[in-house]
Amino acid sequence: MVMRKMIYVLWLCCLGGLFSACSGFLEEYSQDLTYIQTVDDLNELLVGSGYISNTSDFLPMLHVMDDDTEYVRKPTTPGYWGFHYWLANPFVSGAGVEQKDGVWSTFYKYLAAINVVMTKAEDFASEGEAYRKVKGEAYFLRGMDYFYLVNLYAKPYSAKAAASEPGVPLKLTEYVEDKHYVRASLAEVYASIVSDLKSAAVYLEGTTQTTKRRANVDAARAMLSRVYLYMAGEENWENCVAMCDSVLKSKRYDLYDINEHEPKKDFIFLDSPETIFTQGKCSARNPIFMGQSAVATYMLTQDLLGRYDADVDLRYSHWFNNVRNIGWIWMKYSPLTPVVSTMVSSEFLLRLPEVYLNKAEALVMLGRTEEAVEVLRALREKRLVEGTMDVIPSNQKDLVDFVRLERRLELCGEGHRWFDLRRYAVHPTFPEEKEIIHEYVNQSARIGYYRLAPYSENSGNWVWPIPEYAITFNDGTLVANERDGAPLVEY
Repeated sequence: MVMRKMIYVLWLCCLGGLFSACSGFLEEYSQDLTYIQTVDDLNELLVGSGYISNTSDFLPMLHVMDDDTEYVRKPTTPGYWGFHYWLANPFVSGAGVEQKDGVWSTFYKYLAAINVVMTKAEDFASEGEAYRKVKGEAYFLRGMDYFYLVNLYAKPYSAKAAASEPGVPLKLTEYVEDKHYVRASLAEVYASIVSDLKSAAVYLEGTTQTTKRRANVDAARAMLSRVYLYMAGEENWENCVAMCDSVLKSKRYDLYDINEHEPKKDFIFLDSPETIFTQGKCSARNPIFMGQSAVATYMLTQDLLGRYDADVDLRYSHWFNNVRNIGWIWMKYSPLTPVVSTMVSSEFLLRLPEVYLNKAEALVMLGRTEEAVEVLRALREKRLVEGTMDVIPSNQKDLVDFVRLERRLELCGEGHRWFDLRRYAVHPTFPEEKEIIHEYVNQSARIGYYRLAPYSENSGNWVWPIPEYAITFNDGTLVANERDGAPLVEY
């Protein structure tokens, strides 16, 4: 009870400091910190309020915004329809009623607890590995949380614009500050993320990972490789390759050969040799995606499924299923084996294949095409029918297209596609844009479609709006995102 009270007070303090510049909880906040007597108390706080629970369905909307899913025509209104149709305010109910954006506030709630743990951990610096684990995991979680925040609520990173483009507010202290918050620049936010993840790797080096639901040094380096890839540029691509190599050289993970996998059972699970880290719930199992007849459902698009070579690529037959009266659904996370203890997240997941793909993409951008082909071949030989003659292009531009497609095919349903489409649009050497069409159906009647214009035509609709409550509490110091919503084109 005491710990729950402390967490609640800390949440109010830090959210108050971020959104309303209040200091009314300072006295109680100081008193409640006295209940942290050991490093184990900090560990409990981190588990309860820093990590995302495997029962928390936090970012399912990531799966309905891109070109991999479409709405199945039913007489009911689709969940997350404001995201699926890129409305000006995506946080609306099926009946069109505006709802509070809980994603923003939840992330900052986690960050509040993480900042407390990070600072208070210094009281236990003599505790050796226990101290280093708590400190390192706190750095990791803060870096990961800000990565998601900035990729949801700000534009994709571009070195040319990062210094002037608004990111998200940076709250890196545990104490309440009597001030209004502003949006740090993209450059500042990404610098903070890189710094946190590098610190996480230092603290976690040599520590023992007791469960893949807790971060280790490989998780920090794998996440850092993703961040470097998003930042692009020669130095960052070199850094990406180095981080990937450090994970691969650890020899703690192996690619799971799909030739040995039993169809219709989980391919991605907690103790898979490919799983590096996971937190949160598997939203891709949610009935809204899995096709229960009583609810609105999303299914996979032919634009995605048609990209697999069904004759030799076993991912096509092992990861998807065509359900009668529903359509194509994911089987990477099989609905036939819903065991919570073995589930992984479909949004907050670090998996060995991503490390291979991050490395391959960075190598291609550096012009090291032969090395990139070797990395891709090592991954794909675990995905294709044994003995398949795999043809991978060697020309740089063709190889860029190939690795981007491979990333889509391998990482579908894991929360990458929306972010990837955004970063491709501002890529410094091989920019690629795409419009997305989502058909609008009302009471089973085909009304028309919503069109998400390419990024250069309307970048605002590729970014979530800053919540109005955050702007109001900060007296307008938080700059709003200009988002007019995608247009409905009627038939």
